[in-house]
Amino acid sequence: EDAYVVQREFSSLRCLNGDNIVGYKVGCIGPVVIEQFGMAGPVYGRIFEKEIYISGSKIFYKNFFNLAIEGEMAVIIGENMEISKAFPVIELHNFIFQGKSKSLTELIANNAINAGAVLSDKDLQKPINDFSNSKNLSVKINDKIIDSGDLWAMSGGAEEAVIWLQKKLNHHGFSLEPGNIVLTGTPLSLHNIKLGDTISILIDNVEFVTCSIV
Repeated sequence: EDAYVVQREFSSLRCLNGDNIVGYKVGCIGPVVIEQFGMAGPVYGRIFEKEIYISGSKIFYKNFFNLAIEGEMAVIIGENMEISKAFPVIELHNFIFQGKSKSLTELIANNAINAGAVLSDKDLQKPINDFSNSKNLSVKINDKIIDSGDLWAMSGGAEEAVIWLQKKLNHHGFSLEPGNIVLTGTPLSLHNIKLGDTISILIDNVEFVTCSIV
């Protein structure tokens, strides 16, 4: 709980400096990430407007610390708190832990190591039911598929992630708002990225979002 207070105060300072919170991420829930980190969530972090990119963006490697990415599904919250759209994203991370061992406390205080997200083009953002028959979410780096799996990290899909997030935010005195982006967690791995890489996220071999690291 103290770590969430640190996250909140950090977020307040960013907003005072001209940024805005545009959504949240749910993390540390997929079995592969749990194994990588050696700990299990879920946890949440805030997403900031100045760290949102559109598909096709060039991402500056020097702006990150040990840049890593995840491919995952995101949703947009509608006017009545329903899920209005769903789409894949490239989540960006400063993949660094300062403690002697990884801990949920540091993960939460460090905003769940979120450093932004690259969103699919708006014309590829679809009602969530449009993905009901989709099979595979894949990460492609430099024209090679390096990771593939289910679309959703939680067994109940995006709905379960959003319900958990809303309850946790309410507990901390906050709430989801219409238009918020929610990154619902990934069943895939976290991958380190190097200068010059090109990253794409696909659903059933159809590319939805891409970026290049410069």
